[in-house]
Amino acid sequence: MMPRAHRFLVLCIGVIAALLAAAAPAPGSLGDDTDAEWRAYLRELNGMKDGAAARERIDEKAAELLARIAKEPTAADRIRLAQLLVQCKVSRVKMIEKGSVSVKAIELLVAAIEDEPDHIIARLTLARTCQALPEFFGRREQAREQYADLYARALEAPEAVPFPDVYHRTAEALSADDPVAALEVARRGIERFPRDRALQGVIKKLKAAVPEAPELVTGGETVSPVQAKERFWRAFESGKLQYAPLRRALAAAARERPADAELALLAGLLRLWALTTPGDETDMSRGQMATEAVAAFERALERNPDDKRIAGWLGPLKANLGRSIGDEAMAAEGEAILDKGVEAYPEQNLFGRVIADMQSLGALQGGKREARLRRITDDLYRTIELCAGQPMDRERFLVPSSAGGARPTPTACEDSVKAPHNQSGTLFWAGDFFLGVGEHRKAADAFGEALRMDAEGSWPHRALAESRRELAVLLLGGEQTAEPLPPAPSSCLLCHQKR
Repeated sequence: MMPRAHRFLVLCIGVIAALLAAAAPAPGSLGDDTDAEWRAYLRELNGMKDGAAARERIDEKAAELLARIAKEPTAADRIRLAQLLVQCKVSRVKMIEKGSVSVKAIELLVAAIEDEPDHIIARLTLARTCQALPEFFGRREQAREQYADLYARALEAPEAVPFPDVYHRTAEALSADDPVAALEVARRGIERFPRDRALQGVIKKLKAAVPEAPELVTGGETVSPVQAKERFWRAFESGKLQYAPLRRALAAAARERPADAELALLAGLLRLWALTTPGDETDMSRGQMATEAVAAFERALERNPDDKRIAGWLGPLKANLGRSIGDEAMAAEGEAILDKGVEAYPEQNLFGRVIADMQSLGALQGGKREARLRRITDDLYRTIELCAGQPMDRERFLVPSSAGGARPTPTACEDSVKAPHNQSGTLFWAGDFFLGVGEHRKAADAFGEALRMDAEGSWPHRALAESRRELAVLLLGGEQTAEPLPPAPSSCLLCHQKR
């Protein structure tokens, strides 16, 4: 039987080879000026044939790292110590008062990520550590969260995340609830790492689970930018969310034309559409979807800074995402983007602020909630007044005629080829808001105006607006008590769906 020291050395040799890859220069570096020294240390361990001597060198390095962390903690040193703790089972150094080495390693890695949230190696090491623990430790969800974060980063900047397990672990996490989305993740992974056996295994299982979608793993389709845009708008017109095929088409087109601002914009709108579709579970999580949407809109804004509409989508998304993850700086940045957008193009972006404010109401109480309700009301009136060029009677919610010398109607207010029911959809939103806060007269007005704007009777959501208006009238007359409303369709489709 192999001596214990030799068994330890064999175990660590494979691990050290992996650590060497992880500690290579960017992408994937530890991010400080001692990277070269760390890689040299790992190479030295890799070449040692005496297991006991290797153990001694590991313990010495662990003691050194512990002392440095106690004096001046850095993310890089925390990651190094965590790697040694978990992978090479450091035992002699008296550093652990409670818990296992894995728990201590996780604490180090979480601290490293708090110091440097964008540290790829810290997140990867944490994901792998949590994944390796037995199920009863309850760390699998933490692993999935980290892999999901890394996958989002890989979509944005593939060269920064050169690790195949990010793809196969993400695909595994998705496979039970959404095998089609899991196939999409695995396909992306196999395109980058065609010889990775873990990805090949995941794909084999998923192909059996979703036999009707083999194209998701071939990656052979070529889509031109024009074709991708046409597919998106046809889907929008039909109201049928075909998330995975549309995402593939837009991504393929973006690879052909990476500087195309419209492709980036449509990628953001696709994710926004999915986020606002009631009951839709298209991707790994709503947080992940929002992260991808923010990244897409930021790319679109970078490529076309003159497009004043983008702030109305990017700002609310970023603000709400920041609030949901407790990142106050991100939330403040999103609100600042939206405020600038409102100033630059109020006809379009006031409505974006209305939606963001409506989504934030649940977290507000007392005076803050009342102030937010007042701002939503004012923004709804201002939107209609800007479009009509005239003030409204604020006791009601009736759209004034734009005749009699009013300025030309801004594009954001008009029905158009791509937003054939823009006016009716906007007024429906106003009606739902007023209905929700108990202002039944204004709700009945808004739904009535939404129906009036649909002069040809072609709005796909006309029947829903009629039922909402009838409810508002009954509530106004005291003939019915308020009940929870059935969900409205996606806010995107209220304006954009043609049929």
